Amino acid sequence: MKRKKKQEAKGFNDPNAAVVYIRVSDDRQVDNTSLDGQERTCKEFCHNHGWKVSKLFREEGESAKTAERPRLLEMLRYCKAATPRPSFVVFYAVDRFARSAHDHQVVKLHLASVGVLLRSATQPLGESPAEALMEGLLSHFAQFDNAVRAERSSNGMKARLKSGSWPFKAPIGYLNATTASGKTLVPDPDRAPHVRQAFTRFATGLYTKGEVREHVTVAGLRTRRSGAKVSAETFRRLLENPIYTGVLTVEAWEGEHVASFDPLVDRETFNRVQHILKGLRPQLIPNQRNHPGFPLRAFVHCGGCDKPVTAGYSTGRHSVKYGYYRCQNDACPSKLNERREDMHEQFLDFVSTFTPKPELVKMFRETVESYWVERYREVDARLTKLQEMVSVLRKRRTKLYQAHIDDKVPTDVFLELKAELDAETMEAEFKIDSARMDEIKVDEVLEFCERVLCNVPMLWKECSLDQQQRLQQVLFPQGVLYDRKTGYRTATTCLFFSMLEGNFEDKTQLVALTGIEPVSQP
Repeated sequence: MKRKKKQEAKGFNDPNAAVVYIRVSDDRQVDNTSLDGQERTCKEFCHNHGWKVSKLFREEGESAKTAERPRLLEMLRYCKAATPRPSFVVFYAVDRFARSAHDHQVVKLHLASVGVLLRSATQPLGESPAEALMEGLLSHFAQFDNAVRAERSSNGMKARLKSGSWPFKAPIGYLNATTASGKTLVPDPDRAPHVRQAFTRFATGLYTKGEVREHVTVAGLRTRRSGAKVSAETFRRLLENPIYTGVLTVEAWEGEHVASFDPLVDRETFNRVQHILKGLRPQLIPNQRNHPGFPLRAFVHCGGCDKPVTAGYSTGRHSVKYGYYRCQNDACPSKLNERREDMHEQFLDFVSTFTPKPELVKMFRETVESYWVERYREVDARLTKLQEMVSVLRKRRTKLYQAHIDDKVPTDVFLELKAELDAETMEAEFKIDSARMDEIKVDEVLEFCERVLCNVPMLWKECSLDQQQRLQQVLFPQGVLYDRKTGYRTATTCLFFSMLEGNFEDKTQLVALTGIEPVSQP
């Protein structure tokens, strides 16, 4: 009697007892014969071996990619705490137990530590060298099969994304829908108006992000799942998401795609919001539709009052229209009113004065090439540190799972710590992706820059209206002043010209001339 009590206190295994673990990975499989078929096969296997089934664990609709399955964790705790403990865990097949070779081994070792062995009802598993080898192969085949399925799924989602569909959960303001052409989004009648209002209000620059969030919250904006107020972080991501303009992007995948569904926000409003979020001064962009022939409108400021000039057409005696740039400030002491052709010609002469000398262009090229080499060294060093950080986080994650399985960490604490580790790991992996620099042919980039900077007047004449405006903004970030007597002048030129004057004393300021792209047909 004393020996029996001592055994029960320590815990021992019943050689004729087993538990059965069955799983399906898709909720749609729960109601069909998949789980029932697995259960029958596993119970027959136990019966044929003379084992009684002490408990059955059914995992319904949970993925086997990781060990994050409630019934699996419950089964592991049961095998450790039961008196007597079962000697076997029976499952249908290795790919129904775990689809990661690492997870399979972790769970196997945990069970082995309490004297519990794994058995498959359809595959030969055991402790002999041949059976152990087969088990290892099957677990790796299961992992390979899972990876292939994941790749197929990923490729399918990428294909749908390219076609303009959205294969993921709808963001706030949209609802998921399925049409004849596939999965898409439709405006959420309850939330889309609030999303539009958030962009429109913030784009004015008159309100802070917090004030806009509070305004749309009072107006009725809530999350779809819980009906809670939208958090500050979620609201920030909402304002930064280009999907509301009909542009589909996924951080982990390259490229942008045009959505097949209707946008909630126009591109101009979205761009103004991004400028404000980044702390940049909103750009004054002319109305291209109404004034296609006036690229200098609002970019040029009147020399008499420093107000941006407007533009338009005047009709002559013979019904001929003439373009003019004008200052509409009634208080201006010398209001500007100049013919469009004269303003454009003088602007080209003004830009020509900034054409750099060949020796300075050469100096610029050498400086950029030198800096580029240094930049790559810094990136490599940062990548190494980030990769080490990710490795440490993954080890911590494995230890956390083991502690949870051993009942050392309660479920609520486990979920909280797991969420923190997942967030840290995701952030570190994102930084790795951001730090990786694509292989760029620096020579070609520099040649393009030289062509632009040495031929600005010619390019400006041959560019489209949009390219003209962007080129102007890059060369003269704060615009230019025009006075009838002195012509054009500016207080601030682009960084490149400023550096030419300073002979590249601080090469860390080197940046790309954002906004200028090669002209396909100059």
